Amino acid sequence: MTFLINGYFLENDRTSSNYVAWKIHFTKHTEEQINRDGSVLGDFNFLEEKGKLKVGKYDVLKEMFEHIDDRAVTRISEESERIEEILSSKNKEKNKSKEESQENSYKTRQEKNAWTTTYNSDYKNY
Repeated sequence: MTFLINGYFLENDRTSSNYVAWKIHFTKHTEEQINRDGSVLGDFNFLEEKGKLKVGKYDVLKEMFEHIDDRAVTRISEESERIEEILSSKNKEKNKSKEESQENSYKTRQEKNAWTTTYNSDYKNY
């Protein structure tokens, strides 16, 4: 989400309207006293540490950026969808691999059972 920090906050400009709006809305989402003069990146890290911001969970950013720049909300939504598609694809691949492994295990058991049945039947004939 560095595109948000780089795209909507001027570096080291703590007087910009975006920075001021961010700090106002950031403090509404935190219960603890924090350094109000800290960097936006530090704020992102804080939100991650508290579990309010993580991969696929960007609602808190959407809420805050609604008061800063609507274009950012659109970008967050687009990136969220893209990440969700990637995660979904990886989960499908993982499940497919698991199913193939189970199927291979089943085939191995069937082959073993067939061999045992054949061996036992041949053994009875002697």
